[in-house]
Amino acid sequence: MSSISGFWAGVYTYNLPNYPAVKFDCEITQTGSVISGIVTEIDIYKPSRFYLLESTLDGHIEKRTVSFTKTYLIPSNIYNEPVEYSGKANLKGTKITGKWYIGETSGSFTLTRDKGQILITRQHRAANDLQNA
Repeated sequence: MSSISGFWAGVYTYNLPNYPAVKFDCEITQTGSVISGIVTEIDIYKPSRFYLLESTLDGHIEKRTVSFTKTYLIPSNIYNEPVEYSGKANLKGTKITGKWYIGETSGSFTLTRDKGQILITRQHRAANDLQNA
């Protein structure tokens, strides 16, 4: 499997009734077995979809097992503890699925490579290559 560096679209769900699924985006950078990144998600406790939360992602990857801690940049009464994620990447490195934990609360998550952002990045690289040729 190649590097998991890049843009990812995700969703996490709670193992509790009546909690909505939460969509999020992240950019992951992999250097060796170390991963880091930024996560952006909508605050489901706010009355508008325009309230965004940002957090950092720090962890590691070993073979296809991905583990990281998500830490909110601006803690609040609700978002005040780091969230532990553990999952497994598919063989192509295009999808990661697993579980997350925060204290007694847990759930599942799925990350999928963001093809739209990948296409934009490839177009920018191609344009830069043409300009530098």
